[in-house]
Amino acid sequence: MTSLSAAERARLPKPGGQAAVWRILRQNKTRALTVTEIWHLVNAGRRDGDTDTSTVRRFCRALGKAGYVEVGSQRQRGQGGAMAKTYRLVRDCGSVAPHLNQKGEAWEHRPSGYQRLWTAMHVLKEFDRPELAMTARLNERTVREYILFLSAAGYLQEIEGASPRRWRLLPGKWTGPLSPQITHLKALYDPNLGEIVYATRRGGDEETADV
Repeated sequence: MTSLSAAERARLPKPGGQAAVWRILRQNKTRALTVTEIWHLVNAGRRDGDTDTSTVRRFCRALGKAGYVEVGSQRQRGQGGAMAKTYRLVRDCGSVAPHLNQKGEAWEHRPSGYQRLWTAMHVLKEFDRPELAMTARLNERTVREYILFLSAAGYLQEIEGASPRRWRLLPGKWTGPLSPQITHLKALYDPNLGEIVYATRRGGDEETADV
């Protein structure tokens, strides 16, 4: 299993959605951005990105209603002088994007499986597969894959001589509250860093690794 270099990982597409929109707004607090500009930044200019302009627009409208962004307007270049709404972050609540409905009202969000695993690892410090599966309420196959990717990326260390096998989350690898995610390209994306931290050169090899 050959991992990609940092330069090669940087060229891979990153997961999008509301979390990515929030990350871009946080990275550009001094700028008022249009929906199109946010969309370009989220997808890194890729037309095949997984976040469309309607997703960006709906989330920005909700953020505006909730008071997280300041809504303005500016004339667009090459659009016959047409006006476009702009959005600038004025209320930063941290790295985790607010969970809002279309009215800008907060709603209770059920953590994803990866999020439950990541939180459980942080709480338990040391764990085996069954213990982690029970704590995160997930099947062991999902747990196995997550341990595999986080180990390959240097987040976990196997405890020598432990039986059954146990792992620990390295203290310096707690990068933040958001869970690293395994993407559809079988790469590990850490939203706390905004980076793809691990990817293999040959997709699918990771399935056969022994953890």
